[in-house]
Amino acid sequence: MKQFFKSLTFKIGVLIIIAEIIVLGVVGVVYINRFSNEVDRRSIERLQLPGKLMRAGLLDYDAVGDENMMRELVGENLVNGMVVGINHIIYYSLNSSLLGYSISDLDFINLNWFNVDISYDQIIEEGGHLISVSRVYYPDGYTPQWFVYMEIETHESVVEKRNISILFILGSLIALILTSIIIILSFRFTVLKRMKNLLGVLRDVQDGDLKARVGEPISEDEIGVLQKGVNSMTEELQMSQMKIKQSLEQIQRNIEQFGFLIDSIRNPLAVMLGYLELDSLDSTEPLIKQLKEVEKILKQIDQEWIISETIREFLRKY
Repeated sequence: MKQFFKSLTFKIGVLIIIAEIIVLGVVGVVYINRFSNEVDRRSIERLQLPGKLMRAGLLDYDAVGDENMMRELVGENLVNGMVVGINHIIYYSLNSSLLGYSISDLDFINLNWFNVDISYDQIIEEGGHLISVSRVYYPDGYTPQWFVYMEIETHESVVEKRNISILFILGSLIALILTSIIIILSFRFTVLKRMKNLLGVLRDVQDGDLKARVGEPISEDEIGVLQKGVNSMTEELQMSQMKIKQSLEQIQRNIEQFGFLIDSIRNPLAVMLGYLELDSLDSTEPLIKQLKEVEKILKQIDQEWIISETIREFLRKY
């Protein structure tokens, strides 16, 4: 497991996942915001629809009291609907018990929403509710005659937004997992497989097998160039090894000849020293000294003889 975390597959996989998370995160924010805004826009359009139809003369004011019609226009999350005069009196209402009341008597109403000096329709989001206050004008098109008040709960929109977010997150996770698996497996069975083969050849060369080569086929991409380079390198190393082995074999032959020469000198020298040391004549002393100097040289050669043994061992190994 520890080796896996150090592997190239793991590192590439982590980079792929990080890149996908970043991309999906950015796309997700844009996607969720866009669809959330679309949900809000759709809710606002349906909320303002009764007011627009009344302003266009396509819907009677008393239709606001028809709950079934209002729910078809606005949605099932409808809470309240009223048509209010500029004197703030409720003339038409989804809740018939409010007819004839002034909106100033209602705790949930802000009179600033019914300001005649405001020339545009208002959308208010308050306490989990979405409120629309539209204006219906006199035939002159400038003087307000009615205010159309519509109110809905936003719970349905919140649930829809949450479902969109959950759906995107689940889809992103599935896409992240599937694409990561596909990319990693594809990379593993293409690039990493070739790299593993290449590393195997290098390990064989390191262990002394200079006959190891990267097998065919060799592609024309960057890894192919590397594979060709490894094959070329091992061929050169094999050629160099052969030349070195030939040179060492020649050295061994020379050493063996030299050793035979040393033995041919050492043996007669030992005999001569034996005879001369038995002779006590003074005339033999200088010769004995010279022969002993030669013997010292031969002993020094014997001490250096390990070089030839090392070379023999090297040649036996390779």
